[in-house]
Formats: sequence, C-alpha cells, structure tokens
Amino acid sequence: MHRLRCVNPCLTRLLHCGAANRTQILEGLRVCSNEDQVFDVVSRNKAKLTVDHVSCAVRMLWQFQKERPELLRTIDLTKTHPQFLTLQVLAENKIALMSDLMLIDILYAFLRLKVEPHESLVQQMVSEAWLRVDRLPLPSLSKFSVCLKDQHLQNSPLMGRIASILDQRLSSINNARILTALM
Repeated sequence: MHRLRCVNPCLTRLLHCGAANRTQILEGLRVCSNEDQVFDVVSRNKAKLTVDHVSCAVRMLWQFQKERPELLRTIDLTKTHPQFLTLQVLAENKIALMSDLMLIDILYAFLRLKVEPHESLVQQMVSEAWLRVDRLPLPSLSKFSVCLKDQHLQNSPLMGRIASILDQRLSSINNARILTALM
C-alpha cells in the first residue's frame, strides 16, 4: 500500500505533464504567423504530435496560402519542405483516429496544398471517407464531393453514393452553398 502511495504522485505528475505538453504544442501552433513557424513547431515535436496537432498544422498551412493572392502563394515551397512530408506521414498513420469532420478537412487541405491524388495518403483518406460517407454531415459531404471533383472522380460510384445520400437528406438542407458544391 505504501508503495502505491509513492508511485501515485509520480504517475499524476507524468500524466499532467503529458496533457500540459499537448496543450503547449497546440498553443505553439496557434500562435504561428507563417509556414516556417509551423514547420519549426512540427520539427521540434515530431514524436509528440497527436492527430489534433497534425490537423491544426495542415489547416494552418492551407490558411496561410489561402490568405495570399494566387500569384503570391508559395505552395511549391511548402510542399517541398521536409516537415511537410513528416505531416503527411503522421496524417497517414493517424487516419483511423481522425473524426469524420477532421478527415474531410485534412483531405481538403492536403489537396489544396497540391498533394497528388495518386499518393498513398490521399488514397487512404478517400478510402476511409468512403467507409464513413453515410454518417458525414452535409457540409462535410459537400466538401468531400469537391475533393472528389479535384481528383476527377465526379463520375465514380462514390459520387453516385453521395448523390443518393443528398437525395435522402434533401429536405434537411438549409444552406444553398452545400448544394452548389454537389451540382
């Protein structure tokens, strides 16, 4: 009994530090103001990155690009950065841990950052999204259909499945933007 009392504070400290560390990494990502800072946080914390960290980093990289005019975007520099490959590998390894919304958002961001449709990350994410397609909310379903169009899969059986789901849920659509992506 005495040994357990001694071990308990150590375990509590370790678990608290782990949670605090994860929060610090997320905060570190959120305060980044450019791609290099995001990549710096990723390189310093590779072994500790969770699916939330990967999602945050990828979405931020796309956000930085999206805020620039088309001619000033540096997608090729971002895509060739060594830490971008790290993010791709981490995302691929954590697909099963992603929520439905996160899966579609990360797939969308990676495609916007010009990850090729033939790369295993994109293929695995599309396959996983196909398995989850029936439970996707309409905004995510709409974004997923945009991802499929980007990959020239608008005539695929998967797009037919999305159209079928849309037909079933048509009465619950209250946002025209959802429909425009599916047309």
